[in-house]
Amino acid sequence: MANPPPPYDNITGISRAAMKDNAQVTLAEYDGNARPGELVVDQATSIVYVGNALGDLTAVATPGGVTTWALLGDKTGASGPTIIALGQNAGFDGQANAAVALGQNAGAGGQSGAAISIGLNSGGNTTQGAYAVAIGASAGFDAQGISSVAIGEGAGLNSQGNQSVAIGQNAGATQGSTAVAIGQNAGGGVALQGDDAVAIGHGAGENTQGTQSVAIGLYAGQNTQGQLAVAIGTNAGNTSQGNSAVAIGDNAGIDNQGDQSVAIGQQSGNTNQGPQSVAIGTQAGFTGQGVLAVAIGIQSGYDTQGNNSVAIGRNAGYVTQGANAVAIGSKAGPSSQASNSIIINATGNNLNQTTANTFTVKPVRAVTSVTFAAPTSGSLPAGFSPMYYNPTTGEIIVITT
Repeated sequence: MANPPPPYDNITGISRAAMKDNAQVTLAEYDGNARPGELVVDQATSIVYVGNALGDLTAVATPGGVTTWALLGDKTGASGPTIIALGQNAGFDGQANAAVALGQNAGAGGQSGAAISIGLNSGGNTTQGAYAVAIGASAGFDAQGISSVAIGEGAGLNSQGNQSVAIGQNAGATQGSTAVAIGQNAGGGVALQGDDAVAIGHGAGENTQGTQSVAIGLYAGQNTQGQLAVAIGTNAGNTSQGNSAVAIGDNAGIDNQGDQSVAIGQQSGNTNQGPQSVAIGTQAGFTGQGVLAVAIGIQSGYDTQGNNSVAIGRNAGYVTQGANAVAIGSKAGPSSQASNSIIINATGNNLNQTTANTFTVKPVRAVTSVTFAAPTSGSLPAGFSPMYYNPTTGEIIVITT
């Protein structure tokens, strides 16, 4: 004898087409009357539904093979899923164990084990690396590496290296391995952020940040930051910062800072700072600081400081200090100090010298009450010569014959 029409009181998990018993002709009519665990196939769409404890039908599989778990609270315990995909084409090309894809096209290109994609097109173009996390529209969209993290619209968009972190809109859009980018367009928003590089702040390290470099601050190291370079502060090392260069302070080393140079202070080494030069203080070595030059103090070596020259003190060697020149003291050698000259100034006023190979110092104590005998043959130790001082110019000379 044939079994009576369903429902049955003691059977669950029945697989069948849309029910036609008890006057329930369509899925809409059967929804709310299904048994817990019962599978129902819509023959028109081939979508598979499962009944829950309330008799409601929940879609769990589409013709493309994607599982959708609309009622996650009902899928717990040992019977819960090992992968989750919710949204149109989510996890479309397959998901490895413990992967999660939530949102339209999330993880659509395939997900490795324990990968997480949340948001429209997140992790969605090619296979997402194992343990990677992509949260936000198009985050980690293409070639997201193993254990990397991308949070924000377009973060890690084009290629994110293994173990890298990108947080913020378009942060780390093209990012090397173990790199960190935090802030809008930080670290490869336009071009590659190198391996192990760090960019924190809006636009920091945005366009071609070198390997193991650091850029912290608004637009710091924004355009072509060299390897092992450090830029900290608004616009610090903004454009063409050399390898191993250091720029710390607002607009420090902003344009074309040379390799292994150091600029510390607001606008220090601001433009065209030479390789291996040092500028410390507000606007020290501001523009055109020469190779191996040193400027310490506010506006010291401010404009066109010569190669191998030294300027220490406020406005020392201020404009066009010659090569190999030394200016020590406030306002020492303020204009066109000659090459190979030395100026020591403790007057507080300008003290300049435009003759090369000179030694100029002020003040020198004047003595008027002592009479000195002119040197005679044999009266000076061997190798010594008398020196004379001009109190007007501050120059010291030596008599050698």
